[in-house]
Amino acid sequence: MNKYKLKLICGIIILVLFVGAVTITAIFTRKKDEFFLTTIPKSYCLVTDTALEKEVEAMLYVSNKKSFVTDIKKISSAYISSRNRLDKLKVDLKSITDCNTSSIIKSKEYFLYSYVFTLPIIDATDYDLSINDAIIILEYFNEEIEIKLGSFYFYKIPYFGDKYENMSISKLKGIVNYVNGNKTLVGIVLGINNKTNNDLTISDIELLDKSVKVSMEEVQELVGDAQSSDDISSLLGYDYDLYEIENGNNTITIEKKEVAYFIVPIKYLNNYIIDSAAIKINYMLGDDTFYYYLDNIKLFTDFNMIIDEGNLEVLSYNGN
Repeated sequence: MNKYKLKLICGIIILVLFVGAVTITAIFTRKKDEFFLTTIPKSYCLVTDTALEKEVEAMLYVSNKKSFVTDIKKISSAYISSRNRLDKLKVDLKSITDCNTSSIIKSKEYFLYSYVFTLPIIDATDYDLSINDAIIILEYFNEEIEIKLGSFYFYKIPYFGDKYENMSISKLKGIVNYVNGNKTLVGIVLGINNKTNNDLTISDIELLDKSVKVSMEEVQELVGDAQSSDDISSLLGYDYDLYEIENGNNTITIEKKEVAYFIVPIKYLNNYIIDSAAIKINYMLGDDTFYYYLDNIKLFTDFNMIIDEGNLEVLSYNGN
C-alpha cells in the first residue's frame, strides 16, 4: 500500500470519526434541551402602598432537570403578560430553585421548581394591572417560551388599614373546605372593631383578587366561633354554591364602640384556587364614605394538591 492510499484511508477514518462525534454530540445536546413544561394555574394577587419591590413565586413542573429552562443564567428576560400581549409587565427572574420533589403527569415524571420573580417598583399613586388569563414569558437567546400562569392582579393603593382610624380588623381566619379533592378558600371569618362613637355601616367588602368575589347578601353575623375546617354550608345553615353568583346587596351595621364577627362567603368566577386574600372594605359614617385596605394575607397552605391533568397546558420543547 503506497503512502497516498494510506493517507486517504486515514483521512476517511478521521472524517467518519469526526462526523460520528458531531452527530453524537448533536443528539446528546438536543436530548439535553428536550423537555416538557407545565404549571398548575392559580390566581395571584399582589398589593403595595409604597415604592418597594414585591415578589411573586410560580411553581413550574419540568420533565428534564438538565434543560436550559432550569438554568437562570440562560434566561435573558422575563415577563408576566396577557395572551394577546396588550398587558405586559417586565419582571426580574430572581431565582430558580429545585424543590426536590416530582410528580407523574400524563405518564411522565416532572420535577417541581420554584421560580421567584421581582416585580418593578411602581411610582404612580394608583396602579391596577388585571390579567384574567396570564402567562409567563421566558426569553433566551433569540427565542422565547410562554407558560400558563393563571390570573394575575397587581395593585398600588394609597395606604393600608384605615387612614382615619375609625375601624380595625380584630380577627381574620380562612374557612377552607375540600373542593374537587383540593383545599379551597370558601369563606372568611372577619372581626370588625368600630372605634367611633357612631354607628358604622359596611356597604361592601371586596376581594382585590378579581377571580373571586364576596357574596354580600349572604354575609352573616357569626354566633360563637368557627374553625378553619368547618363546612361553609353548615356555618351558613344551607347548601352553599361556590359558583352561583348573586347580584343582591347587603349592608352591615356595627354599633358604636362594638366589635362584631361575620362569616363572609366567597364566590369563584373561575377554577383557579386562591389561598390568600387582600381586602377592601367600604364603610360609611353618616353620609361620608371611607375605605379600609387589608394587605394580601396567606390563609392556608396545601402541599398535596391533586393535579387535574385535563386542565393542564403542557409545553413541549424539542431543542430545534
